[in-house]
Amino acid sequence: MKRDVETIPNALEKVLALRGVNFRWKDEKNDQEQGLRMGLIAQEVEPIVPEVVHESDSPEKLKAVEYQYLTGLLVEAIKVQQKEIDELRVLLNERQ
Repeated sequence: MKRDVETIPNALEKVLALRGVNFRWKDEKNDQEQGLRMGLIAQEVEPIVPEVVHESDSPEKLKAVEYQYLTGLLVEAIKVQQKEIDELRVLLNERQ
């Protein structure tokens, strides 16, 4: 069902460039119902990972992050980190 499948390049660098934020909605009804939220700012994400940003068809052209599509990026970034951790463990064990 899929074609042109390739591992996400520079996954850790992309994740490190993202900024997680806490925020409240400007719309008072949404804010009262949902309170403090956690996420990303679509305009900040777009230059780093444009594949996960969606623009609405509304006249305002609102942008939103499609969080479910970040999963693959996060998995690959964790794998890079784990490789680095494992390499450091080997170095520490060699020094002991």
